[in-house]
Amino acid sequence: MLEEPAAPSERPTATTSAPVIASVPSEVVASASDWHNVGRRYQSTHTLTAALQRWKESMAPGESAVTETTRSVERFVDLFGDKHVAQITPDDLFDYRDFLTTMPAGISLPAVRASGTTLRDHVERLHAEELKREAEAEKKGVELPTPRRLSPQSVKKDIGGLSAIFSAVLSERWIVTNPADKIPVDGYSKKRKVFPLKPSMMKELFESPLFTGCEGRAGLKRTRVGPYVFQDALYWSFLFGATSGHRLSEVAEALVTDVEEGLGPDGETIVGIFVLDAKNEDSRRVILVHPKLLELGFLDYVRAREKNNATHLFDLPKGGSKKLSEHVNGYLDKMVVDDRRYVFHSLRHEFADRSEVNISVEVSKKIMGHARGRLYGLGAPLHHAAKELEKLDLEFIDWDRLMAAVERAKAK
Repeated sequence: MLEEPAAPSERPTATTSAPVIASVPSEVVASASDWHNVGRRYQSTHTLTAALQRWKESMAPGESAVTETTRSVERFVDLFGDKHVAQITPDDLFDYRDFLTTMPAGISLPAVRASGTTLRDHVERLHAEELKREAEAEKKGVELPTPRRLSPQSVKKDIGGLSAIFSAVLSERWIVTNPADKIPVDGYSKKRKVFPLKPSMMKELFESPLFTGCEGRAGLKRTRVGPYVFQDALYWSFLFGATSGHRLSEVAEALVTDVEEGLGPDGETIVGIFVLDAKNEDSRRVILVHPKLLELGFLDYVRAREKNNATHLFDLPKGGSKKLSEHVNGYLDKMVVDDRRYVFHSLRHEFADRSEVNISVEVSKKIMGHARGRLYGLGAPLHHAAKELEKLDLEFIDWDRLMAAVERAKAK
């Protein structure tokens, strides 16, 4: 605990040295005048793991954010120990950044720990193996591919997770500065270019085995022609992307109870999925379900999930929405275009461009993320948006072919 500030007559003067305060970084208490401003809530007993828990309690982040930020903390702790947050300095964060930028991609920390070693020792061993392979290849005159590393975006996101924790406990006065603030990452840019899928790409996607009949559910079997159609997270994610321009994490983390049915003014069925807004986790937004998806059996899918007492709308792969993103982008790479500028988010850009042709910009924005509220008693705005959605150009999808594939699969 900190000692109470001295009485005014006893406080240090400019000619005396500042008192030593346990665990307060010297750069924080740079002069005697700073000493009494540290405050009694500034404590050294809170560890980074405790700060992670406080962040979860105070910010109530989404599942994917919790998963990614917890991984960041576990990496940091494995490297530097579960330090008191008041003792973590910007130098620690720079060292952490430098380690991540050279760390081979695809390392599982639980697997490393299960092997009885540390992350640092494991990475050093991998680096030694890389050097050995390079030396052998040089002798043979063979050129090896560049070893895979974490992308600048992944490194920035990792540090960003720690920064979010520090920001949360900074507001609680556990610390007086955020040591992860403004840590630069070479190669990182917020303006990473993502291109919208071209019409020919959209057509190729929805003519692929995932929708017209595949060999099986697992791995490459989804990419090969066969008799099966599996209406799961992968299947519906692409269809929602094409018909509503949603963000992948929003639908991926939806609950069965988030799906609601209502009736429009002409007696038509309107279905919406009320999800946590990916840009504002304190609010919810509605994703309208296109009538064509209802024809394909979306409500039948929902009722089957209810019958099985499922909580989430989709069974996600281990790793949650991030892992689903890898599966979705992997399918695009395999079946449409292997170019990192084309990812699932490309469907959102493509939807934005396409919807402006037949739908007003205002309604298009509502469909993509600005329509709020419940279906019941909401009135004209959402019903109008649902009607406008029917005007959307979807000529790149052969709905009859998709329906026939679903019926064939049911008959198997």
